[in-house]
Amino acid sequence: MAHDKLPPTKIFYEFMKNSDGETNMNVDGSASVSGTADFYISCPADTELLIHRCLVTIYDTKGMEDDEYGDTGGSLSAGLELKVLSSDGTTVIADLTGGIPIKSNQGWAQVCYDFDLTNLTNTTNAVAKARWTFSKGGNPIYLKPGQRIQMDVNDDLTGLLSQRIFMQGHKL
Repeated sequence: MAHDKLPPTKIFYEFMKNSDGETNMNVDGSASVSGTADFYISCPADTELLIHRCLVTIYDTKGMEDDEYGDTGGSLSAGLELKVLSSDGTTVIADLTGGIPIKSNQGWAQVCYDFDLTNLTNTTNAVAKARWTFSKGGNPIYLKPGQRIQMDVNDDLTGLLSQRIFMQGHKL
């Protein structure tokens, strides 16, 4: 099937939603009390989705190192996991991090390769940018109605200035 020939009117860009179903531009949940905070993109009942890319942007203070998460001073203890779930919301169809949670800035580079860590000029902040192009690894992620891509946050990320997770793809 020639997915690259889809009409541009079917392109979508979407931020992940929090566990209450609200669009959440800042994925900085604290799992220190509840155990986990989930953020997701769900396929609507009336369509199917091809997810081509996941874009991650982490803003924090200058001094981010490869072996820490943001500029938190260390790696995460449990890490972030990205999974494709069935419409029941619990059955894992695919574990996109391969059972190895993302615990550091370098962890993003291990799963998506396109990673850049930059101290911004004329500011006290830095940015880490990851581009995970699923189709470069073989195929885009295909979601049927009710299925979702979910990020499980198992640590307290409230110390970050911001973290944004953004999905790009096509509606079929």
